[in-house]
Amino acid sequence: MKSTFLMISLLTILLLPACSVIVSSSGDAPSLPQETPEWSDMPAVELPPVSVADEPLFTLALAAALEERDFDRLQGLMGSRFSLAYIGSGLIEVSSEEALVQMRQIHLVPGSQPAVDLEADLLRLFDGVDPLGEFGPTVSLVRGVYVSGLGSSAAGEALAVIAQDPASGALYFHGLLLPQLDQFSQPVYSGVVNEAGFAQASVKVDTPVRSGPGEEYPQAGLVRGGEVAEVTGISPDGDWVRIFCTSLPSRQCWLPASSDVIERQ
Repeated sequence: MKSTFLMISLLTILLLPACSVIVSSSGDAPSLPQETPEWSDMPAVELPPVSVADEPLFTLALAAALEERDFDRLQGLMGSRFSLAYIGSGLIEVSSEEALVQMRQIHLVPGSQPAVDLEADLLRLFDGVDPLGEFGPTVSLVRGVYVSGLGSSAAGEALAVIAQDPASGALYFHGLLLPQLDQFSQPVYSGVVNEAGFAQASVKVDTPVRSGPGEEYPQAGLVRGGEVAEVTGISPDGDWVRIFCTSLPSRQCWLPASSDVIERQ
């Protein structure tokens, strides 16, 4: 009988912890573990400026924003001012907002297929000339990133330029280097342009305009007879006038200066 009592007591001691419920000192029921919050519920963290040591990371972020046509992310990577440089035609500085408008309307339009090539040989593409020289010596440039597939025809090219703020060390999307035509390999004029001495030209007949002052340059559009063109210069030999146009990224086209074609105003 004694051994039976000891066995029952031992079983009671062993089973009691498994059947007991822990009650808090306040008498409330025990609290259940909280669920781990989803990643989307986590508060946004503002990242510090990207330093020059993070250039590969910044480049990848810029490439992704361009290829995805993510204008919000692009603006976040820009500085307050943005440079648009055209081969042989100088540089235009605009606000980041104006630059985004131009990207939406010309370069990253529906139908474009932007693709970034981080391994592109830029010196070979530009015949041994450093393309970043178009931006002058006053900016601390870090690198250029080759982009293709731009424009509604997905045939355009550009060089996205990354620079560094000398004060903070932060990297930013400084500007775009653009060809006068769709592609850098197409011939463009980068020679002397003289003052024309007249502001407008009335076009007498339908006339093709070109990317440079000569028949050897590709046709860039057509000016209709009766239109009045804004003249921005004249070739050294006086045979071609440079006019404002919308068919080229540089907004500069060339028209024969013959009196059979135009009337100077």
